[in-house]
Amino acid sequence: MDMNYRNKKAITYLIIGLMLFSTTVAATSVTSFSDGSTNVVVELRDPGNYQDGLSGAISLPEGETITSASLNVSTGFATHDDFITYDQSIMPPGGGSIWDPRYNNGLTTYSDANCHHPTNIMDCSFSAEEEFLALSAMGHNAEFETGEQGMSPGTPVDMNNWERKTPGGGMSGIMMPPTGCAMGDYCWGTNFDDHDYTDDSMILTEFEYVLETPAIWVYPTKGSASFNSWHSLNYRGSGSSYYYEDCAYIAYQDSSDGNGWSQWSFLDIDMGNTTGLSQGTSGLFQKVTTPGTAGRVQSSCNGKGTVTVPANSWVLGGESMSPNNQNGWANIGLDLSMSENKYVRLRFVLERNPIVGTPVNATMPGWYIDTLQIGDPLPQSGSVVMKSFTATPPLSGQGFPEGLWGSRC
Repeated sequence: MDMNYRNKKAITYLIIGLMLFSTTVAATSVTSFSDGSTNVVVELRDPGNYQDGLSGAISLPEGETITSASLNVSTGFATHDDFITYDQSIMPPGGGSIWDPRYNNGLTTYSDANCHHPTNIMDCSFSAEEEFLALSAMGHNAEFETGEQGMSPGTPVDMNNWERKTPGGGMSGIMMPPTGCAMGDYCWGTNFDDHDYTDDSMILTEFEYVLETPAIWVYPTKGSASFNSWHSLNYRGSGSSYYYEDCAYIAYQDSSDGNGWSQWSFLDIDMGNTTGLSQGTSGLFQKVTTPGTAGRVQSSCNGKGTVTVPANSWVLGGESMSPNNQNGWANIGLDLSMSENKYVRLRFVLERNPIVGTPVNATMPGWYIDTLQIGDPLPQSGSVVMKSFTATPPLSGQGFPEGLWGSRC
């Protein structure tokens, strides 16, 4: 064998041995980056797709080899503290309502097709032409749960006149009316803390409880009105005959412009749209033509000089509670067709007249009303969808990314 060949072969074996030794004996596990840290924080501030947002470098001793590597990526939360408001301020002057689909470039889509009429959205069940969006109707709807809603009591009889309260909520603990309000927690009444209105004045033997509505627009063809009513008024009896000196009724006045008003006039009850009372037997009686007639409201029910109560007109008297109406709440209909396309004001009047004899009823708290409606009722449900939109608020500071991450309306 040639000597030079043997030397080359020996050198080859030596190199192979060194390679095996370096890969098996000198292998190293590296868990840190070149700056000595074991993790890195990546902040993504701009919208878009991110690929290879950061390159990590590891320095190895000369001759070493990486046989495997892994990368753990996690995210942290950033708080977005900016918002953009979509309201009337973004509309140009004279540019219509932000909620009106005729002007907002389709920003809103309503469940009611009337809201998308190209020229007239008067029948829309939303207030799309107003600054604030709400369910709407061609009418006036007052349940008195959120406030007085423009109702105005008259001059105090003792300390108060009509009041808006929750029955049983006063210091006396008396529940008047005993069945609560017709709907919800609040209603208007003459006496929430006393079961006898007849002695409310220490001076007068006759007086009025008066409650007036604000000016209400009556839309064309929308003159039908109603309200819930509960009453227990003083009346007397002689054998099987009954006489009703005290009475309660409604008066109205109207105006074409809301400034000049007609005189107050007596308003007849719409018998065809009234439930819970029985004419002549329970809560609803005619005024006499001949004084002293039994079973009638007496001539002392006379309007006290501001309203004339006509003879033979039907007014409230006695008690609304009866075997056929055990909670006492009735629904009284009114016809305001004569005031359509005008403003109207209603006046609710309870007359206290001089006592003639011993009252039949043991408790006489007076008159209570709830849920006044003129025209169409308020819709019970509806929906509006805002089309998708984006916004780019300015950078708000450290840790707050640009772009819209979420929206709320």
